[in-house]
Amino acid sequence: MIRKAAVQDIPEIMNIIRDAQASIKRLGISQWQNGYPNETSFAKDIAEGISYVYEEDGEIVATAAIFCAPEPDYAVIYDGEWKTNGGYGVIHRVAVKKEAKRAGYAAKMIAYAEELTKEAGYGSLRMDTHEGNVPMRTFLKKQGFEECGMIYLSNEGSGDNKRVAYEKVLGTYK
Repeated sequence: MIRKAAVQDIPEIMNIIRDAQASIKRLGISQWQNGYPNETSFAKDIAEGISYVYEEDGEIVATAAIFCAPEPDYAVIYDGEWKTNGGYGVIHRVAVKKEAKRAGYAAKMIAYAEELTKEAGYGSLRMDTHEGNVPMRTFLKKQGFEECGMIYLSNEGSGDNKRVAYEKVLGTYK
């Protein structure tokens, strides 16, 4: 079941994030290698009501931040353009527990984000990832996302803030 995360979930979320950071490090890229995301990131997401976890048999197996509001880092896109111009949902910080990878949990988090976006009346879902994160890029394409161009993160802090921007059109809404 997918539910909003609570403060007491942060230790389990951070275990998942540490596994994801190790996985990304093996790809030889700097994404998530500079202390972000961290406990403070997730506490902020929880306070804002945008942190979600997938819980199965009482165990958290996946996490994501999902919201339906403009993402400031998406205001300017380079070498391409967004597929839509209206409101959109955003999904960030998707991660799955190492032992639960390839069991469909990330796809279920994306599907949940799509439903929240539709319920908000918006017609697309946006996401970004490091250009070297080939596993995530392949996954996003399999989920129906289209590559739109490049964006630059304002908060990454590593100096390597260039990201490939993706959008999945869900329908025509406001």
